[in-house]
Amino acid sequence: MAEAYRGTDTGLHLYRAAFGDAAREGTSAWVGVIEQWLLEHLNSFGFPFVPMGEPRHYMGGDCLPALMTFGNALDTLHRTDPALHAWMTDGLPVALGV
Repeated sequence: MAEAYRGTDTGLHLYRAAFGDAAREGTSAWVGVIEQWLLEHLNSFGFPFVPMGEPRHYMGGDCLPALMTFGNALDTLHRTDPALHAWMTDGLPVALGV
């Protein structure tokens, strides 16, 4: 990412686009291999990723498998940050709204 965009909401816009694509495709969960700091960062924004195993060295850092279900994410976002929930779900199927 260009230095001029670091520290902006660019990452959040990327998460919103990916979230919207996944919702429109009927995806019920995301699974990924991420570093601990990213797991904590995503959780702080209301994206409740849960570790699925122990960290292992992978691609230059200690990473762990993590899972986030969309139902849990929507409930958490709605409860912890209603404005972010509204922004993330704007334009998505009504069934996603809490």
